[in-house]
Amino acid sequence: MKKLFLLLILSSISASGLFAQYKHQSGSAVFNLGYASLTPKGEDVDLTGFTANFDYEYLNLKKFLSYGFSISYIEGTGSNTEAAYKYHSWPFTFMMKGYLGGDKIRGYIRAQAGFHSTTAQKEGPLALTQVWDTGLTAGGGLGVNFLVSERIFLNLEYNANWLDTNIY
Repeated sequence: MKKLFLLLILSSISASGLFAQYKHQSGSAVFNLGYASLTPKGEDVDLTGFTANFDYEYLNLKKFLSYGFSISYIEGTGSNTEAAYKYHSWPFTFMMKGYLGGDKIRGYIRAQAGFHSTTAQKEGPLALTQVWDTGLTAGGGLGVNFLVSERIFLNLEYNANWLDTNIY
């Protein structure tokens, strides 16, 4: 069967850092909520929705490079004149971040790779098609952390992900 690809463009402006440790003595947990824009390859539709993301990262001793894992949920819906679409995806990725900046404001660049589980639904006038698939995912992003207190910061991030699938 011909292998098709799904391209996800994930835009996320997030308020995050609930119980996050900004100074990274050992590790930190970061929770993000944001806006998602999805573009399935081969379909003439743009989907919009939301994303929820949990990152756990550990900063090395030099405090400019971190690594960890990320678990996300992405949902998008949309329609065109032919059909209505709904996508749900769970990407699980290993990530690395490189940091720049001082103590109050820190920018970063992010790279990630892993796998995902996705459900896609297409409802047209004659049929409802629903498929489930898994595949590889890779992506990257840019962001800025703004320190609010010793343990809490706000995070603004743009993240783009590519998801490889077998069916749709």
